[in-house]
Amino acid sequence: MGAAGRVRPVLLSLGFAAGLLAVLVLGSGLTLSGLWAALGRVPLWVYLPVALVQAVIIALAAKKWVLILGAGGGQSLPLRDATSATTLGALAGQVLPIQLVTPALRAWVARRHGIAPTRAVGTSLLEQVFEVIVLAAMGASGLLARLAGFDIVATGIFALLIALVLTGVVRPGLTLGAWAVARLAPMAGAFATLAQGFDKAREMPGRLLVTLTSLSLARYLMMAAMNVGLLMVLAPQADPVLLVAAYPLVLLVMTLPIFPGGLGVVELTWSGVLIAQGSGVAEATEAALALRIVQTAGFLAIAPLLVALGKRHV
Repeated sequence: MGAAGRVRPVLLSLGFAAGLLAVLVLGSGLTLSGLWAALGRVPLWVYLPVALVQAVIIALAAKKWVLILGAGGGQSLPLRDATSATTLGALAGQVLPIQLVTPALRAWVARRHGIAPTRAVGTSLLEQVFEVIVLAAMGASGLLARLAGFDIVATGIFALLIALVLTGVVRPGLTLGAWAVARLAPMAGAFATLAQGFDKAREMPGRLLVTLTSLSLARYLMMAAMNVGLLMVLAPQADPVLLVAAYPLVLLVMTLPIFPGGLGVVELTWSGVLIAQGSGVAEATEAALALRIVQTAGFLAIAPLLVALGKRHV
C-alpha cells in the first residue's frame, strides 16, 4: 500500500470524527459561554491529580506489556522505556486509532532493545485481552448494580467483589471469552485476532494471569473513578450509579478502531447518558466536551515527562 493508501483511512477517520463532533455541537445549541462555565466548575488544582492518574494508568499498561514480554524468560525492556513507548502511542491516539498506533510505536521502541517487531506487536495485542475481560466483568457488575437499585457506595463494594472473584477465576473467564469471541470471528477479522489472544493468554502461568488481571482492574477502576468523578463536578445533578453503569459502554465505543481517541462518539455517548437523566441537550454536551478538554489537558501536561523517561534510548 502506498503512502496515499495509508493516509486516506486516517483522514477519513479524522474527518468522520470531526463531522460527528460538529453535528453534536451544532445540533445541541452549545455555546462557548456555556462550555466555559462548565470548565469553570473544575478547580485548577484538579488538573494535577487528573494528570497524575493518567500517568499511573499509562505506567500500568506499560507494566503489563513488560510482564508479557518477559514471560517464560523472553527478552523484555525496562519499564521506563515501555512507559515512554506507551505514552507515544497515547499521544498519537489523540489523532489516530490508539489500538492500531500503540502496537506500532511500541514495536519501534522495542526494536532498539533487540525485540522483533512482530513479537512486540503480538504481546501488545495480547495485553488488550485482559482489558476486554475486565471491561466485560465491570460492565456486567454496573448493569446489575443499576437493576438492583444500589447506591454509589453499594455499587463500589459490589464492583470490588466482582473484581476479587474475577482474579480468582481468570482462567475460566479466558476460556469463556475465547468461546464467545470465536463465535464472532466469522463476522470480522479483528475478532479472530482477539480469539487467538485469548488462547495464548490461557497458556500463561496462573500467577502471571492474576497479576495481569489485577493490573487491568486497577487501570479500569482508576479510569472509571476519574471519568465519573469529573462528570459529577461538571454535571452535579447526574446519578453517579448510572454513570458507573454507563462507563463500560463509553469505554467500549472509545476502543473501536474507527475513531481517534473516541472523538465525537464518546461525547455523543456521555451526552446521551446525561440527557437520559434529565439534563438539557446543551448542558449535557457542554459537560461531555468539558470532560474531554480537562482530561486532554491533564494528559498533555504529563506526557512530555513520561516520553522523556525513555528519551535516551529512543
